[in-house]
Amino acid sequence: MKKTAVVTVLTTLAVCTGMMLLTAIFLVPAVIGTEESRAGEDVSGIEYGSAPENQALLITDQSGKGALVYLDFENIVTHIYLFSKEAEKEAVNLPYNVNYTLKISADFAPNLCDRIGGIDIEEEGETARYFSASLTEYIEKEPSTDKMLKISRSFFEKIANTGLSSEDFMFIIEEADTSLPYSVCYGWIDRISEMFSNCIFH
Repeated sequence: MKKTAVVTVLTTLAVCTGMMLLTAIFLVPAVIGTEESRAGEDVSGIEYGSAPENQALLITDQSGKGALVYLDFENIVTHIYLFSKEAEKEAVNLPYNVNYTLKISADFAPNLCDRIGGIDIEEEGETARYFSASLTEYIEKEPSTDKMLKISRSFFEKIANTGLSSEDFMFIIEEADTSLPYSVCYGWIDRISEMFSNCIFH
């Protein structure tokens, strides 16, 4: 009886060991050959962190001048259509349906300028940094479409380099009379620098 019991135990151990070896042979290479997915990656056909929807923003001041800013997140480019008066806006025949409007006061650009640490404007081969007071003076002294373009370019270039924080977007919404909700802006925070690095002025 003892001999039979020993044989049974040995047989059971051999079978178990064999099963473990087979499992290791088939599963270990599969584990080694599989790259671990990083957090946020597409694992099961669901795209994480997908681009926001394209949006057209119409920005105007009290005098009627402003810009249509089209954020093309799909192609990572921003299209900007400037107009110096209402009639000019109509003549431009803006190519996008406006999603949100922002009506801004005369203080909006100078205040935003201070908030982002000033903007650099090139004049006659020299570049100077402008803050609220100096920017207001620069705007009011012989205003022109050329100045409007320079100021706009300077703002977009600065934001391309520094980005906009959650608080900056809150400031923009609070300072403007706008239909733009913060929930929409939240998805732009991590992308706005890249978007403003690729600006096309029309």
